[in-house]
Amino acid sequence: MNSITLLLMLEATNLDNILELKIMLIEQKKKGLIFYRGNVGELPFDQPFEFYFYATKGTLQYRNAFPVPINQFRTLTQSRDFKKKIISYFQSYYETDNVPSEEYFENLYSYRSAKYIWVYQKGASYNA
Repeated sequence: MNSITLLLMLEATNLDNILELKIMLIEQKKKGLIFYRGNVGELPFDQPFEFYFYATKGTLQYRNAFPVPINQFRTLTQSRDFKKKIISYFQSYYETDNVPSEEYFENLYSYRSAKYIWVYQKGASYNA
């Protein structure tokens, strides 16, 4: 997805202030509907950050996170073919047949939400 700022998000909503926006983003991340790395509560309102939505890849610029339904992730972690199967979720989310380099899958972390496990790269960005 493209990076965005809190200020741009606030301008696109009917919320009154940045605090309301941050609270809404925290709640939506806990549900698993959106994902962003780090703590949005500490994010300056004009600093760009990567923002992901569970249902669509949106405008593709970065490929640093993708969702896996929580019940399917449990099955994946018990599989011998974890890497092969996790690639299919990456490909499905980004609607691509391409496979990132070995390095991409060696540096993955996970964020557990109510509905999804968001698999993401913690450091470097993988641009499309």
